[in-house]
Amino acid sequence: METPDYNNAKQKALALLKETNTVVPPVDVDDLIMKEGLKIEKVVFGEKFNDVSGFLDIPEKAIYVNLEDSYGRQNFTKAHELGHWVLHRTLFETHPSKQVLLRQANQNTTAVEEKEANVFAAELLIPKYLYLYTLGSCPDADIDRLADLFQVSKQFMAYRMINI
Repeated sequence: METPDYNNAKQKALALLKETNTVVPPVDVDDLIMKEGLKIEKVVFGEKFNDVSGFLDIPEKAIYVNLEDSYGRQNFTKAHELGHWVLHRTLFETHPSKQVLLRQANQNTTAVEEKEANVFAAELLIPKYLYLYTLGSCPDADIDRLADLFQVSKQFMAYRMINI
């Protein structure tokens, strides 16, 4: 069984952030996506696919995001799919059956690529240096305030606070 390369995922996310000189939250994920030459499509997937948060379509160079998800969920989905683009594009291009990947809400997966994309998204949206800076400048900030500042869901903020 293949082992996820979390270090690589974190380093690639930080390299993207470094290019933008991001020093205060939130991270502008849409800008990063566009700089990678991708487009963002916000769509309603319909009842049949209402549990799909989004997907990356490599041939179309597009990230599709569920318009019905909360803004914080959409941000995570965009960062996650950008992670696939940055980390796994070559793999997916050589394996056409993997070129469209659906990201389902509340997805608990064992797939290496999914785990790496999750770590990439976490590091991109709430990098440790921004988290510590924010705590230093807003020491009384609670989870609600931090989630608002980073433009992520409260659930994801709680996860990141534990796993920073």
